[in-house]
Amino acid sequence: MRNHYPLRNPSAPEGATRIADLVVSLSGDLQQQPIVCDVVTTLAHDRYPENDFHHPLRTAALAKRSKYRKYDIPDNPPSFFPLPLGRTNVFSQEVFDFCDLVDRHFPRHYRVNQKLRATFSRALCVGLSHTLNLAVRRFQMCMASRVALPLIPVPALLHPLLPAPRVHSLAPSTTRHPL
Repeated sequence: MRNHYPLRNPSAPEGATRIADLVVSLSGDLQQQPIVCDVVTTLAHDRYPENDFHHPLRTAALAKRSKYRKYDIPDNPPSFFPLPLGRTNVFSQEVFDFCDLVDRHFPRHYRVNQKLRATFSRALCVGLSHTLNLAVRRFQMCMASRVALPLIPVPALLHPLLPAPRVHSLAPSTTRHPL
């Protein structure tokens, strides 16, 4: 982050260095304007006051803004975007604002706004499906090998077609459980 924006208080120690997830350089009036983005995913659901579905997204955005508050980032034009995405493929208002801002720097026929939204959506779905696939694969290997779930080695999950050392199976239980 320090490569793009100085600390708000230069005499104070920076602490943990923040690394942005995405930096977009857009042409400004006089020079290139860096736009810094940090992506966070959250589970948006309707268990909040007045069924406010976007409350977790706003909370995640506020948390990201507080983490980056130590840097002197101009607000006008906006140069920092926390990008909270719901794990159910819900976008926050910050995502829409970021896509609109980038879209204004390109000709209309490129449809950058729509392409950015599709990119975020695909990235979210692919990441979640990868996690789900690993969990299902781990459960299948656990059941096939008759071992406890923690005994499945991680390399066997990530590369299921490579030969892996066999784990010792559990002995079948001799006690009967009542129905």
